[in-house]
Amino acid sequence: MTALKKYARLEASGRWKESKKSEFIEILISFGKTSIVLSDYHDNPLSHWSLTAIKLISQNSSEAMFSTDLDDGEILLIKDKHMIEALLLFIKKDAKK
Repeated sequence: MTALKKYARLEASGRWKESKKSEFIEILISFGKTSIVLSDYHDNPLSHWSLTAIKLISQNSSEAMFSTDLDDGEILLIKDKHMIEALLLFIKKDAKK
């Protein structure tokens, strides 16, 4: 189950870096009820982000970059249209509050 009734399950590939000094690595993003889980392709969790903590850093027509805290440098780059739209729904909902 996901936080969005539209999806029973929502997963996408992406690129993630743990810190500003790290290189981007390919990861799997799993959208849950209250968070997203970032895992490697061996099903090892790498990070866990609360949906309410996610911030949009930048976006263009083909990709979007997200973070939970701009100071720590952890960054998520997504090209999947459905995952970007799902995350933006929560960002916009929090901005309205």
